[in-house]
Amino acid sequence: MQSGKLVLLDWNPPLEGRFHSFKITIEPLSIQDDSGIRTIVVGLHDATPVPIRDLTPGASYHVRLHTVYRNEESRQYLEANFTTNPASLPEPKIWFRNETTLLVKLANPAESIFDHYRVTISTDDAYESIRIIERPELGHRPSVAFHGLTAGKTYNISVQTQSIDRWSETTVDTFTTMPFAPGHITEYEDYPARTYSNSAPTSIQQHELPTFTNGGPPETLTIQDGRDAEIQCEATGSPFPIVEWWYQTTGQPKRRLDLDSKRKYDSNAHGALIITQVEKSDEGMYTCVRQNNIGVINGTTRLSVIIRTQIDQPPVDSKVILSSTAELQCRVRHDPTIPVKVYWTFQKRNLTAITSSRIKITADNTLHIEQVRNTDVGLYTCRVESIGGNDKRSARLDVIELPHPPTNVVATLNVNGGLVNVSWTPPFDGNSPITKYVVQMRTIANNPINHAGSDSTRVTTGTASKQPSNDDELVYGVNTWTTASMNISSTQNFVLITNLRPATTYQFRVSAVNSVGEGQPSASSNPPITLPAQPPNSSPVGVVGAPRSSTAITIQWQQPPPESHNGHLLGYIVRYKLAGYAEHTPWYTYNVTNAAQMSCLLEDLIVWQNYQIQVAAYNEMGIGIYSSSIYVRTKEGRPAAQVRALLAEAINSTAIRVQWFSPDPQLINGINQGYKVQAWISKNSTATNVNSANPTEDYPSLESNTHPYPSVGLFSEQLAREITVPPSPFHQDGQQIAIMDGLEPYTTYDVTVLCFTSAGDGPKFEPPPVVTTEQDLPQEVAFLKFRDILDKSVRVIWSRPKKVNGKLKGYTLRYYSVGHERTTAIVKNLTATENQTIIMNLIPQTAYTFQINAWTDVGAGPIISSTIQSSVPPVLPIAPTHLAISNIQPFSVVLQFTPGFNGNASITKWIVESQLYKLRNAENWSVIYESINHTQEDAITVHNLRPYVEYRLRLIPVNVVGPALKPSAPSPPFQTLQALPQGPPSNVTVRTVSATALRVRWTPLPPESWHGHPRGYNITWRQLTNDGSPITNEPLKWHILSDYHSHSYLITSLKEYTNYGIQVFTLNDLGTSHGSHYYIQRTNEATPSSGPHSVQVRSTSSTTIVVDWDDVAEYDRNGIIQGFKVRYAILKNGNVAQFKLIESNSSRTATLTELKKYTRYQISVCAFTHVGDGVYSMPVMAETFQDVPGPPSNVTFPDVTLTTARIKWDIPEEPNGEILAYKIAYRLSDDQYYHQSSITREFQSTDRTYRFLDLRPETYYMFEVTAKTIEGWGQAAKALVYTTNTRELPSPPSQPLISVSQISSRQVTISWTPGRDGYAPLRYYTVQISSQGGHWWTYPHKIDPTIRSYKLTNLRPFTTYQFRLKATNDIGDSGWSSESPITRTLPAPPDTVPESVTVSPFTPTSISVRWMSVQDWNGDEMGAGYRVQYCLITEQGVGGSCPSSLVRGKNRTQATIDNLERDQHYEIRVIAFNGQGDGPSTKPKVVYVGEGKYFHDQFYVDH
Repeated sequence: MQSGKLVLLDWNPPLEGRFHSFKITIEPLSIQDDSGIRTIVVGLHDATPVPIRDLTPGASYHVRLHTVYRNEESRQYLEANFTTNPASLPEPKIWFRNETTLLVKLANPAESIFDHYRVTISTDDAYESIRIIERPELGHRPSVAFHGLTAGKTYNISVQTQSIDRWSETTVDTFTTMPFAPGHITEYEDYPARTYSNSAPTSIQQHELPTFTNGGPPETLTIQDGRDAEIQCEATGSPFPIVEWWYQTTGQPKRRLDLDSKRKYDSNAHGALIITQVEKSDEGMYTCVRQNNIGVINGTTRLSVIIRTQIDQPPVDSKVILSSTAELQCRVRHDPTIPVKVYWTFQKRNLTAITSSRIKITADNTLHIEQVRNTDVGLYTCRVESIGGNDKRSARLDVIELPHPPTNVVATLNVNGGLVNVSWTPPFDGNSPITKYVVQMRTIANNPINHAGSDSTRVTTGTASKQPSNDDELVYGVNTWTTASMNISSTQNFVLITNLRPATTYQFRVSAVNSVGEGQPSASSNPPITLPAQPPNSSPVGVVGAPRSSTAITIQWQQPPPESHNGHLLGYIVRYKLAGYAEHTPWYTYNVTNAAQMSCLLEDLIVWQNYQIQVAAYNEMGIGIYSSSIYVRTKEGRPAAQVRALLAEAINSTAIRVQWFSPDPQLINGINQGYKVQAWISKNSTATNVNSANPTEDYPSLESNTHPYPSVGLFSEQLAREITVPPSPFHQDGQQIAIMDGLEPYTTYDVTVLCFTSAGDGPKFEPPPVVTTEQDLPQEVAFLKFRDILDKSVRVIWSRPKKVNGKLKGYTLRYYSVGHERTTAIVKNLTATENQTIIMNLIPQTAYTFQINAWTDVGAGPIISSTIQSSVPPVLPIAPTHLAISNIQPFSVVLQFTPGFNGNASITKWIVESQLYKLRNAENWSVIYESINHTQEDAITVHNLRPYVEYRLRLIPVNVVGPALKPSAPSPPFQTLQALPQGPPSNVTVRTVSATALRVRWTPLPPESWHGHPRGYNITWRQLTNDGSPITNEPLKWHILSDYHSHSYLITSLKEYTNYGIQVFTLNDLGTSHGSHYYIQRTNEATPSSGPHSVQVRSTSSTTIVVDWDDVAEYDRNGIIQGFKVRYAILKNGNVAQFKLIESNSSRTATLTELKKYTRYQISVCAFTHVGDGVYSMPVMAETFQDVPGPPSNVTFPDVTLTTARIKWDIPEEPNGEILAYKIAYRLSDDQYYHQSSITREFQSTDRTYRFLDLRPETYYMFEVTAKTIEGWGQAAKALVYTTNTRELPSPPSQPLISVSQISSRQVTISWTPGRDGYAPLRYYTVQISSQGGHWWTYPHKIDPTIRSYKLTNLRPFTTYQFRLKATNDIGDSGWSSESPITRTLPAPPDTVPESVTVSPFTPTSISVRWMSVQDWNGDEMGAGYRVQYCLITEQGVGGSCPSSLVRGKNRTQATIDNLERDQHYEIRVIAFNGQGDGPSTKPKVVYVGEGKYFHDQFYVDH
């Protein structure tokens, strides 16, 4: 160290490394030093030490020494700090003296830099010979008093200044104390008081009038405001004169000043008046009165106060971003009558005199530097000069910029194979410390992409190219970089990158982040790194399955995400096994060797079994991860086993009882739909019920004795009877019993039973049991004929009965002469083997009636009769004439006629033929009725007519010879009467359509079955209990459908999830048919129509409430209750409700937690079913307990001066109870006062403001405001305030910056640099957002003023945004910052659901789904499409595995779903998706599958 302005610098050169020069950087550390940073370059062979000149005395410096090679500085350097010697001061000035005291004033030059004074007096006979005092602020001159000196003695007083550890040269001056007056005795105190006793001293002393020394008070004194004024009034006398001061201002009376209070006025030992912190109001006349008991003297001084010239808003150290505008303020406070001169200096250059387009000084002396650059870095000084005082304030300007790109970025493959180590050389930090590094990566395709080729085509050889992979071709273009790691410590220069994709080639680049933002990324790492292949680490997605048949399942899937292929996909492995069995059950596999094939058919499976299926992809390294299991059940098959233990027995002549046991349940292969009980005419039948007669030569057809039912296998070809029997509801796997009626008497049947499923019939029981029905009365003989009619004999011929119905025992033949039955009747019994006999002894020319009937063990059958006349051979009869119709009924009429010739034999049968009158021109007569046992010869009753039909009839008589050759002439036309319809429509089915609707379908009644004028159908329904029983007093409801061609009806307005009994009737003009089968069907589930009963709530703490409730009324459940939801909201308008989900029907209580304290809540409960949430219960109220309050809100300081601050606050946003009081504590905010006890004051609960006095000027204070409830004092709201008279609006923050790595689809993180706070601490920031270049809108959240970055959420994907912000302090808002660069958010999955979804049947096993296309795809339309999901609804609810059909293309609006199960309900959802993922699902729509599109016009979907 040579002097205060010169330093010699020396060093030892390094022993290794390459360099050709040294660079010395000298940076001033003292605020007062505005010389700026200097750089000196020294050659390798230049002489040392190197002199550093023109330094500022007393200033501190930081020096750095770098080696330089090829214009690049070394990363390491030497550094040191030093302080120069302070400059010497001018000689001290005597300010007061007497016999024992010397008071000297010291200089305080503004241009000198030092910390302390050292004042020494010699000789050393003072109380303190060395005094160290701290340097006061500029404008104040310190004084030093030495007491206990010797009167009349000469002293040397020397002064030095100290800067850190350096002392200046000594300045010395000589002063002499006053000598004592002659005869003066020195027993009194050295320090006289302001008031002296008038009593005489104990020693003899000389009396002397008071006299002024040093000329007395000055006539005038001008002082700057804010400083202490000192008006001299030094006097001597004996006794020592006391002092009084009087004050008078214009127009006011003179008043005496109180010198004892020491608040505003004080007096020193020499009688000088000291006025602290002079103000303009202190101007006036000040009179000093000195008196003793000898006399009085006085002197008057006019005090003038001028406003002190000072910089009250000095420049502050600032860091500004490169190329932005720097502002350094310098607001001057001065007397308006005094001219001032303000100028700025930088590196000892006067900027005021510089002409520059970048540097401007405004009228308020603010320095504007536009487009700041590195050469603008340094200390800027604002100087002000005037007669009212001089002032100087300096501030350092630092230019910060984005950090430079890191260099030497190297990527190396880690030994583990799946990790990459990226290292780099740290860059220049942009004069702002690097806070972190961001590493980005991108993939590079291993081969050029052939967009025209197949996706499955891949070239595996060749070097890496620069073309990106398919997954990188996003909206932003190719080669998109993604963030690999974004929070790397600034102390690191390497990072290990994980979660990379095997078999993928990567490049990396690194960027540095400082307070300005993220710098440009480095060059890409080269060469690229290719990771070794591994098995795929993700499973195929969208795995769905559906049964193809009873032994086959179709599986479909999508490729695993491309990033998980880890190599070239070679194919897929599908493994499957029966679900629900032990874990060690072996898997079976199916190998799909084509990677482009994403489906397979699993065959040879077990019928009607649930399979657990998983799919994995594999590549050259092996098999990847298997997908989550899906569960698919094969379709039902035909039962594979016959029923067991089949028994059959006859219970009467037409019915048998059949008993059996169900097949082995494992072999039913599905759901047992029931059994088919079949009766076949046995091939070994002994039945006599066969149309037969003894053969004769005249009737060769009667000679055939061949059985009409040839058999095939064990069963004949003719099925006699079949009934369907449902499984026993109580013993489905036990014994089953059925009664089969409608059989023929005394007939042998092969009886079999088979089980059937929806897939078809199982095998018949073999060998079938044989059963013969019991005997019954025989029918009449097939015919009665006469041959060889002579005068006294005749041959009677007959056949066996049409149905013997038992064992034929014989015949009874009875004959008598007509009109003499009682006297001439003869009975003849014949054997069963006879079929003819000769009757002798007849009377010639006599009419005889013959009657014959057959016998079985049960009894005699019906009689058939015929009349002949002996000796006259019969011939064919002639048809009657004059047909007439009478007694018309719906099914019969009486046909009257005039008989024709009977052919010499009785008419044994009348054949009635009919013709529909509307077809009268066609020869289409048909036999409608045959009358055998007629009682009248001229009329018969014709049956078998159809009601409400117009007929014509004709008659054909038949005698023993045969029918007449010609029929009679037609009768007049007639129409039968109407009758009740024949019956209800057939094939009635009832299907559930929705929660409130059932669809009834039937086959329309044929026209001939209406039996009259049709009036339509009557559909009736009645509500039933859960077990299907009728409900007492529940009315029967009906609807008459007048369109008799209709085939379905939709019953609406039904009760949800309720059983209904349905019947269908037909109507005509006459009335109603009998009803159809009684069908019971349940409506679908719906949401509950009322809330739970008895909801009770109770508070258990300040943040918890317990809620209890009872069940929902059974009538209102509308389905199976899956759980409950508790809705709770603060009892204020606009508060959003919150929900707590209880996913169990077993719990009836819930505890609400994390509630607001001392807050009234409105609480209600709802139950939910599979369909959704029900109606909420009536709300009940509960209030949480009180707790300690939160911090008071809106703490501000609307009025602040140099010594006062008025604080204002509001009640806490979370009072948590009734506020009882407030407490405010405050202290100095400097760190050194952190542990200092605070000054505390309490206030009433109604107080909201208070003014604090006697604060230190220009000082930061920390205030803490606390509220109190019955539970105690709560949290404190802390607020900082600065005591000053010059508060102003804050400056705008810097332009918001956005890092690429901080952008996602719905949020963006902005960062900024704060502006000046205007000497009023900031309270919050406000952000405004502009979307797509539109208007600006305010973000709803206020931002903490202490943070420098903020994450903005709830933004729209793929949308351009700009941001700006402003700061707010107690004075108001700053201007808006510059707008941020335009930023686009990333794409995202779609937000909206497809609208207007309709579902309709297409075929009995397929449906058609339509929707309106989605308009907003959130920026990704290339991979857009729709996923139609269909879930089978079973009795247990919606199945766990829901397949889906993919429809690719953003404009597609329909899809057809095939291969669905017939007669089932499905739940349909439509989901929009794009390359970013799936959007939300539509609400489910339920559709019934089983009807084709010809029903589409009447199809109903529950919306």
